[in-house]
Amino acid sequence: MIISTFNKIKNLGVNETLNIVDIKKIRISNITYAFTAIINISYASVHIALKTAVFAPILDIFCFLLSALSLYLNHQKKYYESRIFNVSTSILQIVMLCILFGHYPGNEYFLIPVFYVVIYFFKSKKTIYSFSVLIAISFILLKYYFIKYDAIYPMPEVSIYYFPTLIVAFIMVFIFTQFVKSDELYFQKQLEKQKQIVEAKNNLLNVQNEEIAAQRDEIEAQRDLVINQKEHIEKIYKDVSDSINYAERIQRSFLATDELLNQNLKEYFIFFKPKDVVSGDFYWANKLSNGNFILVTADSTGHGVPGAIMSILNITSLEKAIEQDLCNPSEILNHTRKTIIERLKKDGSANGGKDGMDASLICFDFAHQKFTYAAANNPIWIVRENALIELSPDKMPVGKHDKDQQLFSQHEFQLQKGDVIYTFTDGMADQFGGEKERKFLTKNLKNLLITNSPQPMVNQQQTLETTLTTWIGNGEQIDDITIIGIRI
Repeated sequence: MIISTFNKIKNLGVNETLNIVDIKKIRISNITYAFTAIINISYASVHIALKTAVFAPILDIFCFLLSALSLYLNHQKKYYESRIFNVSTSILQIVMLCILFGHYPGNEYFLIPVFYVVIYFFKSKKTIYSFSVLIAISFILLKYYFIKYDAIYPMPEVSIYYFPTLIVAFIMVFIFTQFVKSDELYFQKQLEKQKQIVEAKNNLLNVQNEEIAAQRDEIEAQRDLVINQKEHIEKIYKDVSDSINYAERIQRSFLATDELLNQNLKEYFIFFKPKDVVSGDFYWANKLSNGNFILVTADSTGHGVPGAIMSILNITSLEKAIEQDLCNPSEILNHTRKTIIERLKKDGSANGGKDGMDASLICFDFAHQKFTYAAANNPIWIVRENALIELSPDKMPVGKHDKDQQLFSQHEFQLQKGDVIYTFTDGMADQFGGEKERKFLTKNLKNLLITNSPQPMVNQQQTLETTLTTWIGNGEQIDDITIIGIRI
């Protein structure tokens, strides 16, 4: 019970956030306050027992309360204030005792342990010097006071009071010293434990640092590998891009030239927007042997590089048909289909490739204000006086198909001044977009062309470009797009 109470008093105001030095000082100060309180109570008991002056036990109890207040300040974690208060009040208590009871009890010698406490409590030299000077001056003045003046409550001039007081003072110093040594040993053990913990943590940190260093080296090696791969990929990409850009130049050389189109068409636009750099869509034109002007708008199988290669095969097949002096649209498509099928038989498959194209082929006879046409899956639209006339195609492609033995049909259409002819592929109608991510659809394309057909051809092309961009939004173009408009 006593030991438990002593430990509680000793650890008042101590918490884990403080360092060991501060904990030591707090514990020492608590013990000092407790000893002082015990001595004051003891003296009060002695004074009451010996029936000394009434004021003596009252002063002892008052000094006890001051010591208890110092303990309370430590408990409230006001450590510095507690030490200053305790040392100051201790000096004051000793001076008051000496003035009241005189020299013979030997109270002035209690300034010795107070001086010892000052040296231990404070780090600041200024504070230590200040209290040391105050203690020394108090001791000298008390000695002078004893010579010049009598005590207010004189004690008997017997050593029974003097020598026990001196002995108690030195016993206090001795106990205080022993406690400091004991506490010092305790804290040395604590420091040794903390040192061991720190060393263990340092060893763990060293291991972790080695692991981190190994991971860092691995990360740096992977980073270097990624950088090398990135540079390699960038080189491959550049080579591929250069190749595709060169392929685009080659493909463009097969398309109808502006010079040829300007020579044969008065007002027109070509809205040609490949999904990639090169395209499966193409537009091709030529002058026939009978003087008519041929225009083909086609969608080859695939897009990108495969579509572009297929488009060149399709164009060369058309050119081969023209070289045979064929002038009728149906004959040209039939011959072109035959050439494509024959060439794709050599692709290594059992039945030959089923690639080809969907196309509309128009032969213009401007002298007689008419054209003949043949179409494979792609219709032809004519807008006349804000009404749309649809010329239906044959439901088969130009290539290998279940109906590839069936001949393409040929039709004639009489033109009027102001007619606007539209040929196109399915890219625009099939493009996803809008708020609900749906296809643009053929009906919307019809309405768009009808609405804008009175506009100049360049304005119509700009409208198509703007509409497509708005429709796609943040999405992606899914196919090649080709739309050609010609005003008669």
